Amino acid sequence: MTTQDSRDIVEQYVAALSAKDVTRIFALLNPQAVYVVPGDSPLSGRHVGHQDIATNFLLPMSQQFDPDAAYDVETLAVISEGARTVVQCVTTATVADGTPYRNEIVAIFTVENDSIVSIEEYFDTQEFAKLTAVSS
Repeated sequence: MTTQDSRDIVEQYVAALSAKDVTRIFALLNPQAVYVVPGDSPLSGRHVGHQDIATNFLLPMSQQFDPDAAYDVETLAVISEGARTVVQCVTTATVADGTPYRNEIVAIFTVENDSIVSIEEYFDTQEFAKLTAVSS
């Protein structure tokens, strides 16, 4: 895979997040992908495989937001080298109770054989917990 291939796959993943396209998100994630969220919150941890990522990260996160409101991922920068791509972005959404939500994110992706095999996502997990119904 080339650097551009890795970048293209990651950009497709980010677009799928903004579109709330769960089918596309999991089509881009390797079935044994590792998703790491550092920090001390219910979302933090090392999630391995589609089921774990869905059950212990994506679903609990998405349940905090208004399903009818936009979930926007604004990409500020993308840096790629070989299999690794780093994305700096800002996520804006509306919490289920109507409160606006904004969080800055840096995510490091590793792409192999046309799928994402790992994501390390750095964001303010305490801000997320404070603005949503997620509790420690």
